[in-house]
Parts: sequence; structure tokens; C-alpha cells
Amino acid sequence: MGLSKLSRNKRFNYAKNCKNVRRRAIAKKRRQRNLVKLTEEAKALAQHWNSSKGLKENMETLGLVADCSKAIPIQKTTLKNVDERRMNEKKPTSQQKEVHKILEDIAANEFHKEWSVSQEDIHFAVHMFDRHELDFAAMVRDRKNVYQLTSGQIRQKLRMFRMSKVPWEWYCKDRQERHLPPLDFKL
Repeated sequence: MGLSKLSRNKRFNYAKNCKNVRRRAIAKKRRQRNLVKLTEEAKALAQHWNSSKGLKENMETLGLVADCSKAIPIQKTTLKNVDERRMNEKKPTSQQKEVHKILEDIAANEFHKEWSVSQEDIHFAVHMFDRHELDFAAMVRDRKNVYQLTSGQIRQKLRMFRMSKVPWEWYCKDRQERHLPPLDFKL
């Protein structure tokens, strides 16, 4: 009996569209992966989002605007009409106040990303600055330019090195210790 039951469960279900089932499963996995990548603002909105409503209704209940041009129309009227319109505005609800407070806190505490440069690029930049200082034509012909970068590409790579604070400060201190003149490499 066990064998017949096993074969019965293994039968193919022609009534079910397996292509759609697989497609839905893949889409679900993709949505779950994208939820992890959400920004702080999107996470704050997702907590208060009502999936049964549309975009405009959700934005309106959260006190946000979906279309800027409709929210703040540019009129050729005098300032009196603007004051009247402000008087007609609704007072924000508690949910709107909460969402606004979360978004303002996120904007106030926004972390500015430091420029990160790979170790290979740091070694490349240090070598080029030490050997050629700011002569980009000579950098193109250098033996360490194994990827055959153009002068513009080298300048961009050195610029990224210059934008990274910690490696640039270490390099400037190192140049001072070796009694080399400071570089005047502008961004």
C-alpha cells in the first residue's frame, strides 16, 4: 500500500498551472529580498502603509504628496489668495504627525557615506603621487599602469583616493614625515 500511496502523491496535477506557481514563488522571493534593501524612509512608510488602498490614498492619509505640481499649484494671483488657501488646510492627524516625525529624524541623522577605496587603488595612487606628483601624462606611461588607464581615468581614480578622508590624511602625514612637499591636488 505504501508504494501506491507514494505514486499517487507523485502524480502530476494537470489542473494546476506550474508556470504561474513558479513565477509567483520567484516574485515572492524577489520582493522579500527587496524588503531587506529598503531605506530607512521606506521602512517608516511601510509600517504605516495600507495595502488595500492605492498610492494616492495612502500618501494622503500619511500627510505626504504624490504629485508635487498638484499639491503646490503655481498661480498668478496675489498673496491674499495664498493666505486664504493656508487657512483652509486641514490639521494633521496623529498618524501623519508620527510619520513626519520619523522622516524628519531620519533626515536629521542621515549618515553621509565615506568614500571607500580598495587597497589596490590606494597603493596605485600612492605610487603615482610619489613618482609623478601631478604629471598625468607620465602616469599613463608608468609600468604600474597595468590596466592601461588613460590620463582621465587615472585622474578620476586619484580623485576618489583624495575624497576618502582617512587614507588621504595618512598619506599627507607620511609625505610630511618623508620631508616631501605637500600635494596641491584639488577636487
